[in-house]
Formats: sequence, C-alpha cells, structure tokens
Amino acid sequence: MKILSCFTALSLVFVGLASGADKANLLPVQIRGLPKSVNAEIVQAPTALLDPLTMEFTFGRKISQRCLGIQVTVTNNDNQHDLIVHEITLSVAQPNGKPGAPSEDQDDSDQPMASYQVSSLDKTVLQGIMERGQYTDPRNMLLRVFRAVGVVAGGVPTFAHVGHSFAPAVAVFSGGFIDGYTGIFPDYTVNQLVRLGDAAFDTNKVVTKGTSAKVEAFVPLSILLSQEDIKTYRKDPHTFWTKIGSSYQMMVDVSMVQPLPGS
Repeated sequence: MKILSCFTALSLVFVGLASGADKANLLPVQIRGLPKSVNAEIVQAPTALLDPLTMEFTFGRKISQRCLGIQVTVTNNDNQHDLIVHEITLSVAQPNGKPGAPSEDQDDSDQPMASYQVSSLDKTVLQGIMERGQYTDPRNMLLRVFRAVGVVAGGVPTFAHVGHSFAPAVAVFSGGFIDGYTGIFPDYTVNQLVRLGDAAFDTNKVVTKGTSAKVEAFVPLSILLSQEDIKTYRKDPHTFWTKIGSSYQMMVDVSMVQPLPGS
C-alpha cells in the first residue's frame, strides 16, 4: 500500500504540473544567439520541471536534495543548418535580488527587480555529488558495517575460545546474510551514473538539422532558494512553482553552423 501511495502521489504531481503549466507559465524559455534573419520558430526548447521524487528515483537522493532538475527538449527545425547549444542557464528576477518566494503580504510592484543567472552544473560536479551520496547512503553505510563485523568476527577464534558453532555462524553472516541484504536492498548508483552521463547537459551540444535532443539541466537549489523555501518546494512543488515561477526564465544560448560534409 505504501508503494502504491507513492506512485499515486507522483502521478498527481505530474498531472498538476501539466495542468497548471499554461495557466501559471511556470518556466518560460528564451532562445539567444539566433541570427536576425532566422525565424525564431525554427528553434524551440520547451521545458519540464522534474519533481524531487522523480529526481531521487532517476539520479539518486543527493542529486535530488541539492539540485533542481529541468528537462529541456531542444528542437532544430532548420533543414540546412546544425544547431550548437552552448549553454543553458536559469535567469532569476527577484525584488532586491533576494531569492525565494515572496511573502503573501509583500507588495513587489514598487521594488526594484535585480536579476542574475545560474548555469547548469557540469557533469563532473554532478558525478562528485552522486559519488558522495553513494558513500553516505544509509544502505551502503550499513553494508560496510556488516562487512567489517564479519571480517573482525572471522579472526576471533585465533585468540579466543569460542563454541564450535561460532565459525559456521560467522560464515553464514559474512556470506548468506550479506548477500541477502544486498539482494533485498540493491545499490542503484551505477545505473544512476549511467543515466546522468546520458542525460546531463554538456556545453556545445550539437543538435543536427531537423532533429530534437532532450537534455537535463541541473541547477543548485541552495543558490536559488532559502532553506525554508526548499522545504516548501519538496512538500508541494506544483503550488510552490505556480507561486514563484514568474520570477524564473530558462535561457538557451545557441548558434547555427553548416553541417559537416556527408551529414
């Protein structure tokens, strides 16, 4: 029942984001770098916000805790030129440059708006976050404790008088018990690293003529939001971004080049 409830909640989040996106304009996109002679509709880049639970399932707990995940679908409708995506950034415009959601009783109409841009994190940084998450994950920490106990217990008979059943018990613990534990609670880090390597945005990504490419942009949450706002976002991402989304805009920097011969 608990697993069913989780998937039900996840479905509601996706439905909420989809139904409210047009109404709240959660994350508008601006394409920069196209020549003036090129129709702006040639390049499109719709976005999708990844809620915290989806981030955890797909890329791991640490990435979910530290990053906002944004899926960007870059479409190159030009049949003569390839598209190079140089950078994906999140532009933030806040009253007085203060990040986070405005209070309900705050009137921002007369306050100066300060803006700044936060770039998507590099793959190397994201891999470092994930590796740290693997080391500090409760499942993996407990597994290391079990293995250490098995190693220490295996040497006890060499200096202490123990019963005849001690050595077989240690063998069962170090073998069958630990194998059973790893089977019941598998480590998803390797698969998550592969997904991260495939999906995370790399600078100067090429989108060939007439094709589309999906990339994930990861922006540090602690730079965008206060700790209180992060808690609110995790609790109800749809309501939070409906309230604050007008202050954010995706910026996609591109350039168009001639395709390589034979492409």
